[in-house]
Amino acid sequence: FESIYESPFYWMTHDKGYEKTYLENRGQTSEDMVYNSLVRAFWEENIYKNIEIKSSKSTTNNEIDILVVIWNKAICFQIKSKKLSLRAQAWEYNKIISDFTGGIQAAYHQWIESRKEILAKDSDFYIWDDKVSFHEEIDECYIIAITSENYKWLSIQSFMLLEQEWDNPFPLILSLFDLETILYYLNDKYDFLYYVRQRTKFYKNFLANTEISLLAHHLLSKLWLENDETMEAVDNSLASLIDEHYYRKLMWYPLEENDKIETRWKNEKFNNLLSNVKQIDVPQVTDIIMNLMDLSWDTIDSLIDHMEEITKKTNEDNKNHDVWMPIDNFWVSFMSMSNNDMDELRERLNFLCRKRKYLSQANSWIWFWKLRSYSDRLFDTVTFSTSEWEYNKEEEELYRWLPDPELINAHTWKKVFRKSPCPCWSGKKYKRCCWK
Repeated sequence: FESIYESPFYWMTHDKGYEKTYLENRGQTSEDMVYNSLVRAFWEENIYKNIEIKSSKSTTNNEIDILVVIWNKAICFQIKSKKLSLRAQAWEYNKIISDFTGGIQAAYHQWIESRKEILAKDSDFYIWDDKVSFHEEIDECYIIAITSENYKWLSIQSFMLLEQEWDNPFPLILSLFDLETILYYLNDKYDFLYYVRQRTKFYKNFLANTEISLLAHHLLSKLWLENDETMEAVDNSLASLIDEHYYRKLMWYPLEENDKIETRWKNEKFNNLLSNVKQIDVPQVTDIIMNLMDLSWDTIDSLIDHMEEITKKTNEDNKNHDVWMPIDNFWVSFMSMSNNDMDELRERLNFLCRKRKYLSQANSWIWFWKLRSYSDRLFDTVTFSTSEWEYNKEEEELYRWLPDPELINAHTWKKVFRKSPCPCWSGKKYKRCCWK
């Protein structure tokens, strides 16, 4: 496959009269391939191509090859079609560094400037001569650099050679083939966004020769570390799991009974819960989804079990029951109502949500609510708040007398040490509380 992809470059460039046209077409074709891959996965909505960033009608500051906007988050794709030299392909160290510097490092500053202008919101965006408006309040922009060249060991090269600019994020650097594979497995825009977020956040913490090894690790274990000072070497043999599974699926060939990719952990009820949350049409929904995706698999199983248990309890004793789950500064709660009165539900929603959020001093909270019903629906409505907590004397006095609900001890993928604060928020050390 590689020879079929690479060979035309060499015989086309022998025609010096056509070489310039070929190189332009190579760049345009690379952009089209990335765009079409994204459209196949996420549809065409909110995927923009060939954007010019202008400070005035006649002044172009920067250009973005492809921009994907997911509510208040953006992903900026910049496509590079610079050819890797034969000496670099032969593993000549100085040429590897030279090619990487010319193809990736030199463009890094341009990518960072594009990101800054998106977040600053003081520039105008144009596609050809048409002005484009992003109604969403974009508060984060991730950078993905795509190479049309099949760089060997691109992941490890990026890890070792890319020089990060101070206080700016790392770009995620992928080949066209890496992107195609990632989109096959993460063909939901939020799943893809979460992977990009984790890769960017822990760019210098996971060490692997190939991106596909990191993808397999994410599918099987999730990309998560306790802190930025931890480093983990990813088993490069994990890529073979993707290789076997991917091509067997594409060729409709039977999978092995114990295929690890096919039989990886899943909780369909939680996936259905996420699907309902994804239907919420407000920009902050991405933050809620990212927080929910941070939950460990044990915590997800526990959350779903408690939601079902609380619903069963309401059906048995005809009383309201609720449960809440603290996760750092993000909380999840569930209430099962003893009747089907939507008007009563609305009245209770505002008061209880404000009360729980205020007393917990949480900045983000999501509430799931279920009416008295024997349907299979896990919840009937959802609401959330992402406003910063502030002290309020009147609310302090009003809420203190209300009883607290059942508390679930939850965790993300963080390890809790014996002398750490207990995750149940009791104020005690872990060794003197839940560890016992």
